[in-house]
Amino acid sequence: MTNSFLTALRSYIFIYLIPLILLAVFASPAIALDNVPLCKGRNLLDQVRLEQKEDYAALQKLAEKQINSNAIFWRISDGDNAPSYLFGTVHSTDPRVTALAPQVQTALRSASSVAVEIAKLEQNNFADLMKKRPEIFLSLKGPKLDTLISANDYAILLDVAVKAGTPKNVVPLFKPWFASVSYFAVPACETLRMRKKLSVLDSRITQIASAHKIPVTGLETMEEQFTSFAALPAEHQITLLENSIYSHKLTNDMYATTVELYLSRQLGFIQPLSLVYSRDRVKSQAANDAFKDVLLDKRNINMHARSLPLVKKGGAFIAVGALHLIGEMGLVALFERSGYKVEKVY
Repeated sequence: MTNSFLTALRSYIFIYLIPLILLAVFASPAIALDNVPLCKGRNLLDQVRLEQKEDYAALQKLAEKQINSNAIFWRISDGDNAPSYLFGTVHSTDPRVTALAPQVQTALRSASSVAVEIAKLEQNNFADLMKKRPEIFLSLKGPKLDTLISANDYAILLDVAVKAGTPKNVVPLFKPWFASVSYFAVPACETLRMRKKLSVLDSRITQIASAHKIPVTGLETMEEQFTSFAALPAEHQITLLENSIYSHKLTNDMYATTVELYLSRQLGFIQPLSLVYSRDRVKSQAANDAFKDVLLDKRNINMHARSLPLVKKGGAFIAVGALHLIGEMGLVALFERSGYKVEKVY
């Protein structure tokens, strides 16, 4: 089981977090990567619909309140310049995800500029950031991780971390958010596919742009993105980690559910669904609110401001994590409030 904050963060990871982070933390043992299968898991929303009808009805009401949550591709126009496009991504190697729809391919290949969250996703950049700003990821002063969670939870975390190749004496230094992202966010099957260098959706977009000699702009830096994680209040980071450990056997199911919700364009269910599996709904809701404020709303404002000059010129293709599109503070709403006509394509 999980809570709303955990699901939101997992969804965030699946939709747009850099997989290089997971690969750069520590070297993993050599693994045979031939014929790595697709990740499989249960669709948790289907399970709720079939087995918990009252909860499902409540989820539908919550999902319906999320405006602009039933599409992942939008046209932005002002009547003067060439239209621009806003595309919501999910960070996955699943071929159903990476096979871009014809409308998306046409808009991308004819774009005058492409904007993504981070323009250069390189392992060396991550390593350099860890050296420059280790306090983002590690607790160098104050309480260590083994004192912040229960002995039982820490034993589970340590077992998972050591099996992943992390030195035992390093684990206590991890900040709670970083431990959760490193060990519980992405299924092992998907990590293997990434290590096999199978393209994720975000990479495919930049590859197509480069092949057509279209300039690619980053809307934020890697340092800014991870500073946002570190800015989450400590109590919510701990909630994240505790529930990651508690629900680690659901990682495949959560991944499968997120991909299915993305493909069916039911983005409004992603965060509310987690409440059904909450360990502590009060703590979960507080953590979820903090997540939305720090990792979505505030970053949406910055990404909107940085993409606005490209849209004013016309012909821009903006690709960001799909959760950045929805809600009153989502990019669709922000562009509408800037005077643009924003129309759903699909």
